[in-house]
Amino acid sequence: MGVKAVHCLVDWKQVQAIAHPIRMRILEALSQQAMSPLDLSKVLALKSTTLYHHVETLHDAGLIEVVSERQLRGCVEKTYGSIARDFVLDRGVVKTPSECPPFDELLIATLEAALADAKEQAYAGHLGPGAVDQVRVLRKHFRATTETLAALNLAIDRVLEALEPVSPGSEDSVLTLAIHPLTKEESA
Repeated sequence: MGVKAVHCLVDWKQVQAIAHPIRMRILEALSQQAMSPLDLSKVLALKSTTLYHHVETLHDAGLIEVVSERQLRGCVEKTYGSIARDFVLDRGVVKTPSECPPFDELLIATLEAALADAKEQAYAGHLGPGAVDQVRVLRKHFRATTETLAALNLAIDRVLEALEPVSPGSEDSVLTLAIHPLTKEESA
């Protein structure tokens, strides 16, 4: 299996498939190593029956592929792998608001996956006082023009390109970044 560094999500079937916190966690796990749904259930601490539907959705969308099959107790056990380590949304997918579903599902799924990661690390005691130099939490409201947002996106792209990919046995970090409009209701 040749895993690409980055796969660009170019259609809404892929965007909808990835827009679920469990499926995001599955993709992340499969980008590290190929696994069967049973192995995934152990790694993600979820019931294998819960995972089968999500694995099938990701496979149908072309985001994961079968890397091997073996006979196991009269059944065929499939091992899946991610097609890429990272996934990005092609901004060209969005043509007009009427042609695509809202981004809210993707944004919420991404943030829920980040929250699940943070909870897992916190409950395991990995985010205690010793991790103070490794953890940064930031939420900032700001005013920006279209040009400022374009420059910000370019700067983020440069930072992301400089990050080393995750490798087995390495000490890893996670970056979750969400830039979205914030509309406040005017009081009457």
